[in-house]
Amino acid sequence: MLRTGPLLSIALGALLTGFVLSQVTGDSEAPGVVVELDRRVAAGLPFSIFVSASKPVTLELTYGVETHKAVSQDFRVTLLAREGLHSVSVLVTDGLGNRASVEETVLGVPEPTLEVESPDRVAIGDPFVVNLAWTGPSGGAATVENVEVMINRIAVPTFITSNSSGFALGSVPLDYAEGLVAVVSSLVDEFGRTIQIRQRVSVYTRRRSVVDLNLSAGLRAILSQTNRDLEAAVLADAFSRGREERLWLAPFQNPLPGRITSGFGVPRRYATTGVATFHLGTDIAAETGAEIRAANAGEIAVAGFFPIKGGLVVIDHGGGLSSLYFHQSRILVEVGERVDRGQVIGEVGSTGLATGPHLHWEMRLLGMPTNPIAWIGMALPGPPVDDP
Repeated sequence: MLRTGPLLSIALGALLTGFVLSQVTGDSEAPGVVVELDRRVAAGLPFSIFVSASKPVTLELTYGVETHKAVSQDFRVTLLAREGLHSVSVLVTDGLGNRASVEETVLGVPEPTLEVESPDRVAIGDPFVVNLAWTGPSGGAATVENVEVMINRIAVPTFITSNSSGFALGSVPLDYAEGLVAVVSSLVDEFGRTIQIRQRVSVYTRRRSVVDLNLSAGLRAILSQTNRDLEAAVLADAFSRGREERLWLAPFQNPLPGRITSGFGVPRRYATTGVATFHLGTDIAAETGAEIRAANAGEIAVAGFFPIKGGLVVIDHGGGLSSLYFHQSRILVEVGERVDRGQVIGEVGSTGLATGPHLHWEMRLLGMPTNPIAWIGMALPGPPVDDP
């Protein structure tokens, strides 16, 4: 009989030894670990950290003074972001004691601060400026993605002038009742956080007597509803196509030297029995043919002759701001043309609803008439002014 016991025992021992050695060799490798997180987070808000290991491990995660432990292969935790730069440490240990660690840093970015400066008091029809300032990235705060100013729930033109400042242009309609207007300024940072400041501005009316123009029946006939609707549609279309970017930088200038014969906001009647309406611009008397100059740089939005406004030019200055020039005898620009401040755009006349040669000049913000005199010599409107 063949005796194989000792040989079999030796063979099995060698095999077992090799198996154990291979297991020890394989398990001597540290576990792989990946940490996923945003390295820039909003301070004070939750953020997530995800840890994935190559095999089940005992995990220890430290952030600031917090420590979180788990036994898992994949682990997710939501933490409240601390302001400033903080380390995130992850230590994992497998069943045989093999370890691996990962070190990361997380910056908790504070929200910007917002400061708003509005006038305490404005006259109805006067344009005004809302100045904005906030802490920018250079101050360690979050980047500002959007800034908006609303006046009585209407968004007004807002301009960013640097990474930490801007301004908005506002006005109050001529038919607004005296009292207060709400100014709400808000910004949204890179994390979607919104900061909002609410203010109230006092509004007053300049008391003026109604002026009776006593126009002839022939001139009053020009004021038909058909003509009114036609011209209103032309202006609405021009305002809707206005450029968003600001096209002017220099101060506005008076487009025509001369005597003001009718000021902005004056209540007027075309007949003694008629309804009084506000004068939406400033009338400047001059000889027929006198040169009319662009109040500032912009693009021609309207250039043509109309029943009521006569020879009309509208300049789009961008950012919701337009200037309008009525009753011209001759127009020297075309729609789409870019014009410079002080460029001659036409000549004085008495076309349309006019009793004599003069320029009717308007400054409109989002289509709303504002006091033209408030713009003269100013890149941005200044304090309230008195218009004759």
